[in-house]
Amino acid sequence: MRHNFGIGTFGIGTFGIGTFGIGTFGLDMRCVICKQAEVEPGTATVTLERGGMTLVVKHGLARVCPNCGEEYIDEEAAAQVMETAEQAFRSGVQVDVRDYAFTA
Repeated sequence: MRHNFGIGTFGIGTFGIGTFGIGTFGLDMRCVICKQAEVEPGTATVTLERGGMTLVVKHGLARVCPNCGEEYIDEEAAAQVMETAEQAFRSGVQVDVRDYAFTA
């Protein structure tokens, strides 16, 4: 999944609900896309783009819908990924692939 953040700064508020929802997820959260199944613990790969930089973070903590595959990144995980993206952008990274376990 790819997320283009444009020219502004990375911000959790820019994610919204959809392929990359953010929030505190209970065990009984129903998928907001297909509305057919309860999401389950899992992982997601997130691709962020900004000003010519591409950052891929693999194995991010997520809740995943077993019916449609929709992924919802945990709020804490999203904040860590966003901080990593901001640091990478400031340091002039063009392309980087990281494992979530090593972003903190």
